[in-house]
Amino acid sequence: MTTIEKNIIISTGFSHLIVHAMLLTFPSLYPSIKTIYNISYDSFGSIVFFSSFLFGLGAIPAGYFENKIGCRKLLLLHLFGSSVLCFFIFYSKTSSSFILGLCFLCLISSIYHPSGLTLISKNLKKIENGMAIHGVFGNVGLAFGPMIATIALTYFSWKYAYFFFGLINLIIFFFTLFFVRDETSSIAQNFSKNHLRKNNVNILLLFFLITGLLGMNYYGFTTFVPSFIADNTENLLNNISSENTEYNKSNKNNTNSKRSNNSNKLEIPKRKFDLDKRDDKVLIYSKEVLKDIINRIDYEFDDRDYLKKYIGNKFEEIIDLLGLLEN
Repeated sequence: MTTIEKNIIISTGFSHLIVHAMLLTFPSLYPSIKTIYNISYDSFGSIVFFSSFLFGLGAIPAGYFENKIGCRKLLLLHLFGSSVLCFFIFYSKTSSSFILGLCFLCLISSIYHPSGLTLISKNLKKIENGMAIHGVFGNVGLAFGPMIATIALTYFSWKYAYFFFGLINLIIFFFTLFFVRDETSSIAQNFSKNHLRKNNVNILLLFFLITGLLGMNYYGFTTFVPSFIADNTENLLNNISSENTEYNKSNKNNTNSKRSNNSNKLEIPKRKFDLDKRDDKVLIYSKEVLKDIINRIDYEFDDRDYLKKYIGNKFEEIIDLLGLLEN
């Protein structure tokens, strides 16, 4: 493999990686973005649909312009445009500007596949090796996008994911500008002259139909469906939990009714509540602590050992603050 071929593999490979990473960043960030911009599931599905539609639609004129201006120039246009739009998303302040930047980012990213794949097929002698490496980079990008989104969300802000992609695209742009040349090989020229024949329209339409269905399945299960299932599974578990709570409440009511029947036989002395008395202070403080414990059991604690330590520490606070162990 020559130096020119290696540079083409590096440029197209990393471009392919970033394209797929950028497409999966928004779905990965949606659980956080929806609270910031108040984006509902309906709006989320519409945004994913429209941006994905633009990603496919833009490839049609990109194929035409590739024949006019060349695949290298088209690749440079994609890299520079996607870098600018990533920075635009990073500095966006409103939901409208964010959605606008995201849609145009998908549109400019649609240029990549016609330009990148053509650059490989016209300049590499072993096209199958180049396509295989190119595909590996794309698959890495599918995992790379959610990972970058998670890191940015955990340590910085969700917008820094797009800042990172903009920076990487800018680096690839300058690398392609100075180190990549479009020198169409004689093999590609001979292939285009000697192996062209009339297309079988029926087979072509069937291929487009199957590809379209696969695309719907792929983008549905990598964008909209995971977030939707996650939230609805949580609701399902909450419903199950609430049903168990209602069942426990009914059992408690039955138990309390039995106790009340027994307690009617006893005469319990009554007195007014007095905050100046230490026992009443203990009662108030214990009530608040127990309420806090119950809330944390419902929402935060999954580890029983940690819960035991928490309860122990809380009751030690009661003892220390109110001086219950004077001796």
